[in-house]
Amino acid sequence: MERLNRLRRHMVDDLPAPTRNDEYLIYQTLIGSWPVALADGVTPTDALASYVERVGVFIVKALREAKDRSSWVQPNEPYEAAVVDFVRRFSTPSGQACFWRTLYRFNNASRPWAWSTAWLSPCSS
Repeated sequence: MERLNRLRRHMVDDLPAPTRNDEYLIYQTLIGSWPVALADGVTPTDALASYVERVGVFIVKALREAKDRSSWVQPNEPYEAAVVDFVRRFSTPSGQACFWRTLYRFNNASRPWAWSTAWLSPCSS
């Protein structure tokens, strides 16, 4: 997926935004939080735009918690804005059909295994 989005990165302070680690976090977040409402396919809809917006809010929080290029004490707003823009570009109609198809196929392939292991996890009482 990283290759699919290479051209969507920005440069902030002569460094790529997002960093590789932050980009991996974005992909892990998209895979781990994929809404059931979008499980049947990906089309640019209000549901997709809303989901991507929520992911952007989470990513800013995660960037600040990581304290790598931003933090709560010293927010790097240009970097955060560039990363959120990177995420938002996924929801545009022309956005990245190839990216969404790849993510959708991966989610569909891994969903049965992920759901079955989630049900096997012991519950604490």
